[in-house]
Amino acid sequence: MPGSYVHLDITDVEPLIEFLKTIKDGSFVLMASSDDPATRSSIRVKATRCLFVQLYNRLNDEARTLITELGSSYISVLEFRNNWLFVGGKGIKNIKPLEQHIKNDKAFNKYDDWPEMLEMGGCIPYSKD
Repeated sequence: MPGSYVHLDITDVEPLIEFLKTIKDGSFVLMASSDDPATRSSIRVKATRCLFVQLYNRLNDEARTLITELGSSYISVLEFRNNWLFVGGKGIKNIKPLEQHIKNDKAFNKYDDWPEMLEMGGCIPYSKD
């Protein structure tokens, strides 16, 4: 699919919230954690017109609520160095979101202070219907 890629590196959560509010129905959202998803998250958004956006941001309750509305089950429980992958969308009725989460736990971590790498596979439909 043709698309574009936009990178925003910001420290204020408001631009993220405003961006999440502009996501149109039928847009699919792809997100992955980066170091500290409890306060910072690497977010890629694939919109209807194949727009890819990556944001690094401090998450607050409003941002977490907006991400939950996109289908995430784990955004509210993410902590320091948890691994998290999410594919959901806005206005997507008959499609179950894809999501995986590995908690950072020193007793079980594979790489000292880091949990095991996450891999996720699945099919993302071309349209929301």
